[in-house]
Amino acid sequence: MKRLVIFASGSGTNAENIIRFFQDHNNVSVHAVLTNNPHAKVLDRCKKLNVSALSFNRKAFYDDVIVLNVLKDLNPDLIILAGFLWKFPESILSLFPNKV
Repeated sequence: MKRLVIFASGSGTNAENIIRFFQDHNNVSVHAVLTNNPHAKVLDRCKKLNVSALSFNRKAFYDDVIVLNVLKDLNPDLIILAGFLWKFPESILSLFPNKV
């Protein structure tokens, strides 16, 4: 099964549409949504859709290994940017080449 992780920042309509699209697929699953906005509506959407969600701050994304370790644990086949506009750190891009 292909494992997807979605990064989102706002209302989460794109993330929700992606999650709903793959809900009935046996070979693809959205395992988590990560957001840089602790007040993003995408968190509510994920709760309703029973998808794990995590919010993080700029330090956790760029300086710490928190987000990197979460991604290592999730081991995604594809990382989707659904309205997420921060530049990805090289540490993530090098660990997941051609997956973002």
